[in-house]
Amino acid sequence: MRAFCRVFPMRVSPMLLARPALAASLGASLITVGLLITAPAVQAADMPVPAPAYYPPVPPAIYDWTGIYVGGHIGGGILVDSVSQNGVSPGGSNLAGSGDLRPAGVIGGGQIGANYEFAPWVVGIEGTFTDSGISGSTLVRQTRLSRRNASPRIRRGLPL
Repeated sequence: MRAFCRVFPMRVSPMLLARPALAASLGASLITVGLLITAPAVQAADMPVPAPAYYPPVPPAIYDWTGIYVGGHIGGGILVDSVSQNGVSPGGSNLAGSGDLRPAGVIGGGQIGANYEFAPWVVGIEGTFTDSGISGSTLVRQTRLSRRNASPRIRRGLPL
């Protein structure tokens, strides 16, 4: 221990100099604590740095309007109205009078079509059919208005 003190001058307690076993155990303890403190840092310095995580970019959403479709629609209608009329029909009937109109019913139908998308354009064909079962009273007589409607369409446009 005296040789150590000559190389590294420091104050050493006379008690340590008198008990060499105590000095040896204290020195061993200091060395052990020093190794325990520095050992994880030394191991961490030797470890390779992990590469940053790679997340591939999210691909853009792909919308394709090409295909066929079939659909339907249903609804209803109701009317409450008070009316009056004056006049004579071509047959000579007197049409003067007033009353309430209250037609009501269901409307429904379907559609079928096909689209094709190329470059930025979409072209397609569609056919629809609608039937109206609305019925009600007029001032002249009770009537059922059955209005059927069918229509084919050709279309073109830009998808949004």
